[in-house]
Amino acid sequence: HKPYVRITSNQREGYLIVHIEDNGEGIAKEYKGKVFEMFYRATSASTGSGLGLYITKEAVEKLNGKIEIASEVGVGSTFVVSIPLPT
Repeated sequence: HKPYVRITSNQREGYLIVHIEDNGEGIAKEYKGKVFEMFYRATSASTGSGLGLYITKEAVEKLNGKIEIASEVGVGSTFVVSIPLPT
């Protein structure tokens, strides 16, 4: 299959909602809660430092937002970032 990353956004109920979706290898259910931890990598095939999602979560929370993940092994992952809009 051809790899992709799709980013979409919209506004809803006073929030900016950003969806980041890919068709990568996905993340197993037992690892979903750990992917936002510092230095954690869900796969040994990763060449990353394990900091990207940790830093992203910290930044989103500083903006009073939240980040959530939906993922299925072999299908891909979707991250949803919700950030309150200024009033």
